[in-house]
Amino acid sequence: MPGSEPLRGTRRPILLLVAVLLSLVALVAHPYLPKHRWLIDVDGDFYDISSTKLADGAPAGRWTGAGKKEFSCSYPDGLNDSNYYCGWNRRFTSDNLGVDWSSFQSMKLRVRYSGNSPRIRLFARNFNPAYSTANDANSTQYNAVFLLASELDGSDITVSLKEFTVAEWWLHSYKIPRRLTVPDLSNVVTMGIDFSYPMVHGEHGVSVEKIELVGDWVRPVIWYLGILGLWLFGIFGYQINQLRLARRQREQDRRMIRSLAHDNRHLQEESSKFRRLSTVDPLTQTYNRFGIDQIVNALIFARTKSDLPADARLFCLVLLDIDHFKRVNDTHGHDVGDRVLQAVSATMQSLMRPGDYLGRWGGEEFLAVLPYTTLDAAWALAEDCRLQLQQTTVPLAGGQLTVTASFGVAGCGDDDFATAFKRADEALYDAKHGGRNRVVVAKGETPA
Repeated sequence: MPGSEPLRGTRRPILLLVAVLLSLVALVAHPYLPKHRWLIDVDGDFYDISSTKLADGAPAGRWTGAGKKEFSCSYPDGLNDSNYYCGWNRRFTSDNLGVDWSSFQSMKLRVRYSGNSPRIRLFARNFNPAYSTANDANSTQYNAVFLLASELDGSDITVSLKEFTVAEWWLHSYKIPRRLTVPDLSNVVTMGIDFSYPMVHGEHGVSVEKIELVGDWVRPVIWYLGILGLWLFGIFGYQINQLRLARRQREQDRRMIRSLAHDNRHLQEESSKFRRLSTVDPLTQTYNRFGIDQIVNALIFARTKSDLPADARLFCLVLLDIDHFKRVNDTHGHDVGDRVLQAVSATMQSLMRPGDYLGRWGGEEFLAVLPYTTLDAAWALAEDCRLQLQQTTVPLAGGQLTVTASFGVAGCGDDDFATAFKRADEALYDAKHGGRNRVVVAKGETPA
């Protein structure tokens, strides 16, 4: 439908704005997503106490509550044993197939401690065949973090799993290679609470009320890669749709070209006549200024006699100026400058379509006249020429010279040639002052 294209054109910015807003929301929303939580049971038969025996043969550690979440450790004064040990253990498995903590980021604890030790140790032991053996419990990697006794008053504390470090004694005892010395919590078989060596004398009471692992259901890197993937998928889909529209546009262009075939043949005949009237620049073998004037006059006359719609009668101007041409002449001489002009002319003519006209407007300036051409197609042709020119080189003694050019593009619909040329010249001026080696469309004219 004729009105569907403008409507579709207004929808695109709105859809893009909505997509950007949704992406921004998704980027900041990840920290607020529901967390993955695992509350570890702090009572049951899978808990035990490991401790040194006292002088009377009784264990130093004992249960003090109805369950197995409260225990105490005794280290009598006067007893000096550097290996004295007392700890509370929670077994996750009996066959070395433990629990993967790697998807969690932190642990929430609620622990009460009474005693005179300045700190206690929270540990997690990980089984990995790369460094562990099934019949040696101490071969499991010993990861630990120290908790200050002042924190353990029954309030919730959060421990990042990144705080866990591998015990030096374990690394040295098992001669662990450097590549395996980083903390590994992918198969935790045992966790617990104990007191670091040397243990402080006295009575130590511990009550474990809560252990909870907390993590993200979706890791940040996966979340953000998902957002990026959706954008890439959308861009791909957009490009496919653009190709479909371009194919449809080509079909319309072919129909227009067939309808304009008669006028085009007439212009070709006029072109041959103009060449016979010495309208060719001898150096570049393009039209000279007089030849371009004749072609433009013929185009303007033809459109006044045509009953085609205004957009079909449009022709465009592409004004080109070689960058730093004066410097080329001053540095390398006019012979090299002439070769640069010939190279630019040859490159332009190789990319222009049958029925397009190229002329040397003066000095290092060229003017291309493109009949029956939309502003989109004119801009695309100018951009193709710019890209090809910057890959064009002119041989020099002992090297080569790279050529670039700036372009100004303007359409000539119902305007006269002088007005259209002025707009193209102003666009070229903007291209020069915008950094050169670029294509600029005249102000007020924008490609679709």
